[in-house]
Amino acid sequence: INGNAGATGQVLQSNGAAAPSWVTLPNPYDNTLVFTSSADVVVGSGNSLLDIPGLSYTFTLSGNAKVLVQFNICSRAYSCFACSYSIGSVGIIVNGYGLAWFTQTMYNDYYYNLNGSQLFDLGPGTYTIKLVADGAGPNITFGIRGTVPQRVSNMIVSVIPK
Repeated sequence: INGNAGATGQVLQSNGAAAPSWVTLPNPYDNTLVFTSSADVVVGSGNSLLDIPGLSYTFTLSGNAKVLVQFNICSRAYSCFACSYSIGSVGIIVNGYGLAWFTQTMYNDYYYNLNGSQLFDLGPGTYTIKLVADGAGPNITFGIRGTVPQRVSNMIVSVIPK
């Protein structure tokens, strides 16, 4: 533009009736955070929703944004004599509201990876996003931690400003 070729990585931005300008787009990974569970939680029939420790994030938006939440939660259904299967669920809670649920039938004494993702459109304000566990049937452990990569429970939150 007027002899200015822009810098590496810049793109042209239309400014309406005014002259276009060179801008650098934000890196979407600058606003991506990874959280790892800090403890296990055991859920059984009759429990209320239980937070999965370490998988919560509070942030403030000054404008509109898309927020992508992804997770992988390692879990294990307990074994018991003459028991049926368990049903385990992980919920994504935004400011106290369960906005997405992911459910798995779990057979006794097996390990499972419950995973999912959800994209939210959020406006300006302060938000807390957390993962909770719920279950029915024999007890289920969620958030199992360990050195084996398949048994690491985590949540990834990407905030993408509009």
